[in-house]
Amino acid sequence: MSTNVNSDVSDRLALLQSLEEKSCKLAETFQQQLDKTRQQLELISNSTVEASSVYRLSTKNLAYELDESIAKTLELITHCDELDKDLSQLQDLSRQVKAVDKALNKLQKALGPLK
Repeated sequence: MSTNVNSDVSDRLALLQSLEEKSCKLAETFQQQLDKTRQQLELISNSTVEASSVYRLSTKNLAYELDESIAKTLELITHCDELDKDLSQLQDLSRQVKAVDKALNKLQKALGPLK
């Protein structure tokens, strides 16, 4: 019976040692997984910060470009208004030239038979 007890104790010690080795390996694997997860979270965090920076810069640049575009559009509208005023004066001048031309034609017709 003492052989059985010794064998049983020996088996249990071997089982305990095997469990201890497996738990150490499991703890090591778990720690490695935690380290990898931490590294990935750091990368994600850095990417998020970088993406936020790019978004902020893009928004700032877009606002600048919109302001520039609005200013140039207003400048173009102002030039178009000025051109429209200038052209309306040309239309008046054109009507006056046509009226003078008609008057000259009438005068020429009236003077024509005098020759």
